[in-house]
Amino acid sequence: MDHYYGVARANGWGRYAAKTPSEYLKDGRLWVTCEAEESLLAQVIDLIGEDHILFEGDMPHAEARDAGIKTLRDRTDLPERVKRKILRDNALAFYRIP
Repeated sequence: MDHYYGVARANGWGRYAAKTPSEYLKDGRLWVTCEAEESLLAQVIDLIGEDHILFEGDMPHAEARDAGIKTLRDRTDLPERVKRKILRDNALAFYRIP
């Protein structure tokens, strides 16, 4: 995202935020969703942190959502603490549910 932000800004295309997209991700102002089978999810978490990643819901397709939950729970490259954040805790924080 930073690459395209820089290219667009250098060419004068449109209006721009004060910071790059990665700076907004790092300071916690943006939230992203993930798919359970995303092969680079652990690397994305290393890059932007684990506190602002939400699980995708693909509503109203419950079969996709349920399979995704199992897929995420079965991953061996993510600590249980991170899985819990993606599946539950981060959504509570996003919606400000105590």
